[in-house]
Amino acid sequence: MRASFLGPCAVLTLQACTGGAPTPSAPPPTEQAPAPAGSPFAAEAHVHLALYGLPGQDFAPEAAFSALLAERLPGLARFDGDAPTPQGPRVQVLTPLIDEFPPPPADALPYFSIGLSADQERGLPLADRVFVTEWTLATGSQGQGQLREVMGLWSALAGATGGVPWDDDTRQAFSVEAWSELRQAHWQGDLPRVDNHMNMHLYELDGRNRLVTIGMDKLGLPDLSIPDLIRNDSEVLGPLINAIAQTMIEGGQLSQGGELSVDLAGLQHAELREVLQSYVVQGTGKAEIELREATPMQGDADNRLWELSFPGSGQAYYAAQIATLEGMFGNSEDGVIHMEHDEELLAASARSRDELLGMKAELQGHFDQGWALLVKGPFPTPSGGTEWMWVETRSWSGDAFQGLLINDPVEIPDLAYGAPVEVSEADLFDYRLDLPDGSTKGWHATRIQAARAGMEIE
Repeated sequence: MRASFLGPCAVLTLQACTGGAPTPSAPPPTEQAPAPAGSPFAAEAHVHLALYGLPGQDFAPEAAFSALLAERLPGLARFDGDAPTPQGPRVQVLTPLIDEFPPPPADALPYFSIGLSADQERGLPLADRVFVTEWTLATGSQGQGQLREVMGLWSALAGATGGVPWDDDTRQAFSVEAWSELRQAHWQGDLPRVDNHMNMHLYELDGRNRLVTIGMDKLGLPDLSIPDLIRNDSEVLGPLINAIAQTMIEGGQLSQGGELSVDLAGLQHAELREVLQSYVVQGTGKAEIELREATPMQGDADNRLWELSFPGSGQAYYAAQIATLEGMFGNSEDGVIHMEHDEELLAASARSRDELLGMKAELQGHFDQGWALLVKGPFPTPSGGTEWMWVETRSWSGDAFQGLLINDPVEIPDLAYGAPVEVSEADLFDYRLDLPDGSTKGWHATRIQAARAGMEIE
């Protein structure tokens, strides 16, 4: 889960970040009510899909949609525009002006599109027509069967018309091939693989990293959030969210205290079960997760929101998260690497320091641009030695980096994973900067250390 000199990056969709606080801290214990006991399903599920017609395209989806609806979902009620709303499973067909339902702009496509061709990337921001549907489906196994048919219908409609599919619930545009792979290919009968039907956003808010899902309403389930986390742990917090969501899809019930029992070995979806179990190192594959009702924030889905609750504040809050993760997945800590700082390593370290300081004007005070920065610095041990550890930067003030420790100290009893710490610019040994486009800078000294230790890093 955590490495002594390697800092794994987030594998989730990143939204823009807001500025960091000088002394990062976890939120105080929440006062929200426990999530209601029993089934997590709402009475209805809601799906919002659009199809964009590109400039110069003969885009006329109405006839094809009517035929596909009759073929795939016969008997499902349809109404157009503002006609009276029927009861039960239904679809509302809308044809707004493009200004009323605009396509994503070109600069957003790297974050909100999957598999688009070069022509589609150029044409989508200029789309001049849009066909919009709002579906109301049943929930549970019946609704999942309906959702599978809707996903297939939309793929067929895009293929027949040449339109670009847009999932408004996850805020993503797709090529037909990508839609087929993610929305259709991984069903087990009428049982969906949850991570193919929702999205996760990880972003910085008031100096804290927040993780939230969008798209769960299409399954009639609440979206899930973690109000504060160490970004380094998103590599396993994401799979934890997937395990919780899949458990709910498969009929998991909540206790009176809002607790949900998660057991990876008991998941029915074989493919996702195998993926999630691949994260287990020495853990049990089980967890008791406390869920609480939360208030959606600006930008969240228009849906119920449940928050993963961890007791305590400050380091205790992070420790509770780690205890849950290590209980389920185990601890893959790589241990301490003893390595002499020879001429080659010191030269690589100097390169990292000079490179990062050269970006200071661009980065300092602008952590709202989606950057994720790890820095490595020295921490003195009681015996007079030094432990070199990674820090997840939350702010860069003056001549020092402020953030949270993302290693477990071996010889420093007064420090723990998640502790707020500071590394001076002069003491910086290495850095890793993850950019919003998915590229990475730095790691010059770390790559040498990894090679000498016989390890590979991305």
